[in-house]
Amino acid sequence: MTQAVCDRASQPTIALLRWVGTSALIGGFVLSPGGAAGQSDAGDLRALFTHTARIEPGAAGESVASGSMVRLQLTPEVLAVAAPDLADLRLLANETQVPFVIDGRRRQVELATRYPARLLAFENRRTEPGTGEGPDAARNVETMVIESPPPGDDDGWLLVARVDTRRFARTVRVFARAEPGAGVEESVADRQIGSGSLFRLQDPIRESLSLAVSDPGAADVRIRLEGPGEELAPSWFWERRAPLADPASTRRIPLRRLPGTEARFQRPAALLPEALVLRSDTALVRSLFRLWDVQLDGTRSLLAEGTLFRAGEIGEETIVPLHHRTPRGAELELELESGEIPFSLELEAVVRPPSVLFPWPQAADSLELLVGGNRARAPSGGLAELSQRLQRDPAGALGDQFGGAEAEVTALLIEELPSAELRELRRNPRFEDRPQLEPLLRPGSEVDPSRFSHRRLLTIVNSPDGLSELSLGPGDLSVLRDDLGDLRLIDESRRQWPYRIWRDDEEQRQPIEPRVENSDATTTYALDSPWSPLPTVGVELRTDQPFFDRPARVVGRRGGEEVALVDTRLQRLVSGGAPITLRWPRSRATSLALVVENGDDAPIEFTGVRLLVPQPTLQIIAPGGDYELLLGEPELEAPTYEALRARLLLLQNLRAGEASAAALEDNPAYQPTRRLVGALSRPESWIWLAVVFAVVGLAALTLRTLAGAGPRLEE
Repeated sequence: MTQAVCDRASQPTIALLRWVGTSALIGGFVLSPGGAAGQSDAGDLRALFTHTARIEPGAAGESVASGSMVRLQLTPEVLAVAAPDLADLRLLANETQVPFVIDGRRRQVELATRYPARLLAFENRRTEPGTGEGPDAARNVETMVIESPPPGDDDGWLLVARVDTRRFARTVRVFARAEPGAGVEESVADRQIGSGSLFRLQDPIRESLSLAVSDPGAADVRIRLEGPGEELAPSWFWERRAPLADPASTRRIPLRRLPGTEARFQRPAALLPEALVLRSDTALVRSLFRLWDVQLDGTRSLLAEGTLFRAGEIGEETIVPLHHRTPRGAELELELESGEIPFSLELEAVVRPPSVLFPWPQAADSLELLVGGNRARAPSGGLAELSQRLQRDPAGALGDQFGGAEAEVTALLIEELPSAELRELRRNPRFEDRPQLEPLLRPGSEVDPSRFSHRRLLTIVNSPDGLSELSLGPGDLSVLRDDLGDLRLIDESRRQWPYRIWRDDEEQRQPIEPRVENSDATTTYALDSPWSPLPTVGVELRTDQPFFDRPARVVGRRGGEEVALVDTRLQRLVSGGAPITLRWPRSRATSLALVVENGDDAPIEFTGVRLLVPQPTLQIIAPGGDYELLLGEPELEAPTYEALRARLLLLQNLRAGEASAAALEDNPAYQPTRRLVGALSRPESWIWLAVVFAVVGLAALTLRTLAGAGPRLEE
C-alpha cells in the first residue's frame, strides 16, 4: 500500500484522536493488552444516571474475544436523554467501569470541487423596446460556449455563475453541442442538459446562481441567457458538490439558546455537525447572516455565511452545510445583517448518531450502558495513554485483532469493528433524583430589607439542581451600583441566599423615542431613557435614508459634568445597509445626546433608536419558592458566599431552573434613616465621627479662647 493511501486511511483515526483531547470520553482505567483493571465504584455511580440498557454482541451467537475493540452505535433514544456533550454516559461490566471513546465524527465526505470553465465563444444580442420577442423593456440575449467539465461524474454537475451585477433575473438554457467548434449558432442537433433561472434580488435579499445539469460528456456546452437589463457577461464554473448525508442516517438536535442571549447557542461538545439548520416561524425574514464558532476565551472564527429568507410558506428553513469547517468552540453565535434576531429563530444541528468504541470485557454477560441525569462529569482516567497508543502504533494497539497491517487497521478502526447492540432503554431504579447542589442549599445570615430602596418579588418555579437564572433589566441596573454589590435575595424569614453574576458580557437593546432639536447646521437627538442613571455601552440607529456621511458625537451628562463618549462619523455609502451602531466604554449618565453635523443637508430621520445596555445574569443557588430581590443600597459591601467556592459549581451540565420576577418597584419597607444607622455600624464610621467631633471641639475651644482674649487686649 502506498504512502498516500496510508495517509488517507489514517486521517479518520488522527482526526478522532485530535478530537479526543476535547470531547471524547474514556472510562476510569488504562487499556492493557491482556485486559484492564477498572474502578469498582458502581454503587455510587448508578445513582447518578436516569437510564440503563443491556449491551450484547451485534450478531446473534457471535463470539467477541476479550479485549477486542467493539463499536456500539448510540440510538436516538439514548441521545434524547443524554447530556449534549455525552458526559453522563458510562459502560459497566461486573460493577466495574469499562473504558471507551466517543466517535462523534462527521461522515467522511468529498469536499465541493470547483473547476473554471474556459470561455470559447460569446455573443450578446440586444432587443430594443417594442421589437421582436421582447416586452416593453429592452432585453439582452447572451449566448456563450464554454468547455466541458472534467470526465468522470455521471451523476451530473452544478453549473455556477459569477456575476457582479447587484440586481438581475435571467432565464437560462444549457445545451451539449453536437459539433465541436461550431460557435454560438443554434443547432437542432444540440442536446438540452438543463434549464432554469438565475437571479439576484435585493428586496428581499435572495439569489440563485447555480443550475443542476446532466453530464455533457466531452462536448462543448452552449448557454443561452435571456432577460431585461444590461449585459451580465458571467464567469462560469463546473462544481461537483458532496451530497448532504442521507436523512435516514442522521438526526436533528435542537441547540439550546443560552440564557439572556438572542443569538448564542450551546454546541453539543461531543458531536461534529454535518450541517446546521436555521428555522423561523416568522412570516417575513430577509437578511444576510454569518455563523461564528465561539471559543471559551471569546475568540470567534467564521463558520459560514449566506442568506436567511422566508416569505409566507417559502423558505421555512435554511440548511448550512459544514463540509469545509468544523465547529470546535463551546458556543455558536448567529449574526444577522439586519441587526434583529427573530424571536422564533431556532438552530438545529444535523448529526450522525455517534458510536462508542471500547474493548470487549471479560465479564460481558453483565455489560450495560448507564446514561442520563446530567449528574456526571466526563471521565478522564486513561484518556491520554489510550490516545497516544492509538496514534503512535494503531497496529500494535489492535494488531492481534486485525493482523498488524497499520493502514488496514486504521481504516477498519472506525468502520469495520465488530458491532454491539443496545437492548431496551429503561429507567434506572437506583437513580437518586436529588438536586446536584443539595449540599449548598442553605440560607445565609439575615438582611434588613428597610435599607434597600427597591425590590422585585421573585418566584423560583422549578429548580431541579438547586440553580436558577435571572437576567437583570435596565431598571435594575439604574438603581444598582456598577459592581452590582448592593443586591440581595431573601426568603420569607429575611435570610439571604447565595447568587453569583453570570455572563455579564451580554447586551440588551432598549427601544427609546429620542427628542429632536434642530439649531443652525446641527441636530441634537436626546437619547432619554425611562431609567436614570442607566449604564450604557452604545446606541443602534435605524433609518431608511439611502446615503449620508456626517460628523457626529455622543455626549453624556451626570452631576452637571458633560463627558464626550464617542466622536465619529455617521456613514451609509450603500442603500439598504445594516443599522448603524455606535459603541463606547461602559458609562453611567443621567442623560445622553447624539449631536450630528448636517451642514446644508436636511436632518436624518431615524426610524428606530435602541440603547445598548449591559445584561448581566444572576445564577441563584436556592430551592423553589417565593423570594424578594432587594436592590439599591450604595453603602452596602458586596456579599461573599462560601458556596461560590464549591467545586460543584464547576459542573457543566447543571440544569437551570425557572425564575420569574415581577416588575421593579419601590420597597415599601424602605427607611432612609436605617441606611444612616447601617453606615454608623461600620468601624470606619466611628473613626470619622471621632475626627469630626475633635475638629468641632478644637474649633469651639479656639473661638472661646479668642473671645476671652479680646477684653484683655482692650485693657
